[in-house]
Amino acid sequence: MPRFLLVHGAWHGSWCMERLADALRARGHRAEALDLPGRTDVETEASLQGDRDHVADRVLAAGEPAIVVGHSLAGLILPMLAKPCGTRLAGLVYLCAYRPRPGESATSIETGFGGAVMKPYFQKAHDGAAIALSPGAASLLFHDVSDDLAQNAFARLTPQPKRLFLDPATYDESDLDGVRQLYCLCRDDRVISAARQRAMASARPAIETSEIAAGHSPFLSQPEALSRTLSDWSKQAFARESRR
Repeated sequence: MPRFLLVHGAWHGSWCMERLADALRARGHRAEALDLPGRTDVETEASLQGDRDHVADRVLAAGEPAIVVGHSLAGLILPMLAKPCGTRLAGLVYLCAYRPRPGESATSIETGFGGAVMKPYFQKAHDGAAIALSPGAASLLFHDVSDDLAQNAFARLTPQPKRLFLDPATYDESDLDGVRQLYCLCRDDRVISAARQRAMASARPAIETSEIAAGHSPFLSQPEALSRTLSDWSKQAFARESRR
């Protein structure tokens, strides 16, 4: 059974995935929540490539294959993992995430949809090298999360290096040949709407999609339901593979 590597999105850290990791472990899976280096290397080192290399290293660090789950901005990293990870990459899961075409960035994807919903809550940080969030953003990120948990989560958010919104996802479509992919769509998402998620999931080549009734932070609001979706998909996908 493949393990799960859980990759946080913008402003977050590995802490946000711990409830989901625990729920996956309760279902018999190995699960690890990662901290991306771009979360802290704001001034000079942050890059999408650096974040990709960090995740790839974790995929290759163990003998068993890994399914990588990328939330929101971390979706940009996912297709970039296929080439360096090869057969050690057991699958990719876009969790209400950006699914880029080759050369697209988060900013270019949002521009294509008419702009980022979060932009009114952006605040400059680190002399403009990073973007922080004003408190109103919590109503988009955590609207279906319990009050105490939402307050704690917002307090732990950190400025996001601006470059990570601008860096393009560099890969070839052929890199993904044979890679299992799932788009986990959150129907009540206020950050990346369900319509935007469906458009990305169905863009050629379309990938398998599952839906849950959750907002942008299902790892906090519905870790059990999300873990069931991920576990069931992994078991079904690999059962199909074993019959070939």
